Amino acid sequence: MGGNGGIGKAIAIEFGKEGGSVVIVGRTRETLDQAKKEIIESGAKPTNVLTIKADVSNKKETECIVGESIKKFGKLDILINNAGIGNDSKNADPYSIENYDFIFNVNVRAVINLTKVAVPHLKKTRGCIINISSMISFKTTSSSPYYAMSKASLDMYTKCLAAKLTEDGVRVNSINPGVTKTSFISKVMSKPGASVAPDIANAVLSDLIGETIPMKRAGQPSEIASVALFLAGPGASYMSGSIVVVDGGSLIADHHAAAFK
Repeated sequence: MGGNGGIGKAIAIEFGKEGGSVVIVGRTRETLDQAKKEIIESGAKPTNVLTIKADVSNKKETECIVGESIKKFGKLDILINNAGIGNDSKNADPYSIENYDFIFNVNVRAVINLTKVAVPHLKKTRGCIINISSMISFKTTSSSPYYAMSKASLDMYTKCLAAKLTEDGVRVNSINPGVTKTSFISKVMSKPGASVAPDIANAVLSDLIGETIPMKRAGQPSEIASVALFLAGPGASYMSGSIVVVDGGSLIADHHAAAFK
């Protein structure tokens, strides 16, 4: 789910190039159609790409997602839970249950609902589940507490689900990206009332990357997609319950080193 842009689209492109049948889910038909076009242009067969317009936070619609996928392709081998929201003003108030619900409805509850519907089919194929989390699950942040909490919850769900499904031959792993080049920054900067111009925001982001990421750059969606392809393949057949961080070294950055130079 969540394959109409950014990391999700990159994953769909990667799997499509390898000959896989892919289902992408999104809330707007225009972005879904554009994503399908790019996936096909990257090498996927047109008949191997299914787009579904749905809201993953709606439980009934998650049931339709799996149903339509099975109707089209006959089976389900891989579930990638990628849809997510976060890092905007709705995260900021750490005392608001409304904000908590807003974030958790998509980042956690939608994952659980879709997984529940998909698991019976994955047991038949001895397939796998890949949850797209975030490296922020390992860190504290005052600016988006509910986003960080939701991703930490998703990590624990990954491990608990892996423990439960191992005997059924279903592997469950998580990818936790760091800063990745998606359309998020440009969307935030283009909103009415944005406090800084996009070029200034990009300069600030560049400085932040230089200070916090040892590799001195943001990741590419394709770099996350290649990890997803590995986790779904035979090379990862002995992996389940793993939390795979892909963050350019952010978590091991020594922010105190400069003080001792």
